[in-house]
Amino acid sequence: TVSALSSCPSIVRIEVEGADGCGLEDSALADVTVLDPIAPVVVTQATGGEVGPTCTYELPFSAVITDNCALDPSDVVVVVTNPSNNATVDTPQWVTAQPLPGRLEVTGTVLISDLTSCPADILVDIGIADQCSNAGNDTTEVEVVDVTPPEIAVTLNREYLWPPNHKLVDIVAEVTVTDICPNP
Repeated sequence: TVSALSSCPSIVRIEVEGADGCGLEDSALADVTVLDPIAPVVVTQATGGEVGPTCTYELPFSAVITDNCALDPSDVVVVVTNPSNNATVDTPQWVTAQPLPGRLEVTGTVLISDLTSCPADILVDIGIADQCSNAGNDTTEVEVVDVTPPEIAVTLNREYLWPPNHKLVDIVAEVTVTDICPNP
C-alpha cells in the first residue's frame, strides 16, 4: 500500500526475494511510478451577518481540505468576491493549520464595508492544488445586510401655511438624511 505521497509522480522501488527448496536465493528490483489522479476535497463555510455602526462586517470563513496526496499549506488560495457589486471587499486574511499530512484547516476573516444596497452577496472560494497538481475548491455564498434605517430630520422656515394676512407664502424645508452606509 502506498499512501501520503510527497511528490508526484513518486517512484516506489519494490524488491522481490525468493528461495527454492535447495536453499538457493535470488532477488529482483522493480521501480513503479505512482500517480495520483484524485483532487483534494475542500469544504468551505462562511457566516453572513449585519454591518455595524461603521457600515462594516468582519465576515468569518473556514475550510477543511483533505487529500490522499501531500498538501502544502502555502498553496491555499482564498478569493472573496461581491458579484452584486454593492459593497467593498477587503483582502482576506487567513491561517492554515496542518494537523495531519493529508488534512489542512483554514480559518480567516475578510472585512466587508460600504454597502450601497442590500443584500450584499458575498462569495468565498477556497482552493488548493496538491503536490500532484490536482486542484480542488469549494465556494459558499453568504449575505451581508444593513438593518439600521436612515435618520431623517426636517426643519421648516415657518410654522403656518396661511398667515393672518391671508396671503400664501413659500415654505422651505431643509431635509437632512444620515445613514451608516453610503447611498448613491
